[in-house]
Amino acid sequence: MASPILELDHVIKRYPLARSFAALLAMKPRPVLKAVSDVSFAIEAGETFGLVGESGCAKSTLGRLSGGRGAPAVWARGARRALRGSPR
Repeated sequence: MASPILELDHVIKRYPLARSFAALLAMKPRPVLKAVSDVSFAIEAGETFGLVGESGCAKSTLGRLSGGRGAPAVWARGARRALRGSPR
């Protein structure tokens, strides 16, 4: 069996949010928006892959991550992105 042409394993994407002045003074940790949490999939040559979901559920973010246009803010332990033919 050939290796997948695209494979994501345990990918996470988080966006930092702004802190209020009171939270800054209280030294509270910066809040984050969890856009993608622990997503894994593999696409073999000749397969059709569909990604569906509600508006605002991070479909475009996942597409950018899988295409290499965005770096995950956080990699889960053991996470990786593999694109066959890519030097990454």
